[in-house]
Amino acid sequence: MRKSTYCDRCRVEIESQAVEFLRITGLLAWILSHPIRGYFCRRCTGILFCKAAATNLTLGLLWWLGPFAGPLLTFANIFPLLSSLRLPRKRGDERTPELDDQVMQRVWELLPMLSDDMERETGDLHESAAKFAPTKGLRAAQVIHAVRLLVEQSAPGEPEGRRGFEVILRNLRPPSEADCSITTRIHDHES
Repeated sequence: MRKSTYCDRCRVEIESQAVEFLRITGLLAWILSHPIRGYFCRRCTGILFCKAAATNLTLGLLWWLGPFAGPLLTFANIFPLLSSLRLPRKRGDERTPELDDQVMQRVWELLPMLSDDMERETGDLHESAAKFAPTKGLRAAQVIHAVRLLVEQSAPGEPEGRRGFEVILRNLRPPSEADCSITTRIHDHES
């Protein structure tokens, strides 16, 4: 099972694992499939399982194979949930990884290596960040959080899966000296 130190849903530094749930919505003659993928902590995995199960057992029943597929997909989604029970519970002191101008500058220096590694080898931000973060004296969670914020800032309102993550990383441009500090722009974006 692939693990990380950053939860994609609650965005805090906590042990997490790669999870994939499948939700279906029946439209009488066909279905819409909605995969949920990411690295999630124990609590977020449980929440996402409940949402997927509720969708599969209600809207998933609204097509001709729904009475079989909805319960079957819900059963298949139980395995990632059971696997997440090995993860530690949240203690309440978990925080979003700290970012400052120095950290952001190091992340900018890592971007070419991250995008190349994601395109050629891992296809996964969490694995690439774990590989390259120590080379700049950073934690993987800091790199993941900073890259996600930079991508969201460069493509506001655009769903993550629409354009390839690697394409967005390749097209990011470092801020000019005339811009305000990187962290100020990111914190303004979070607000």
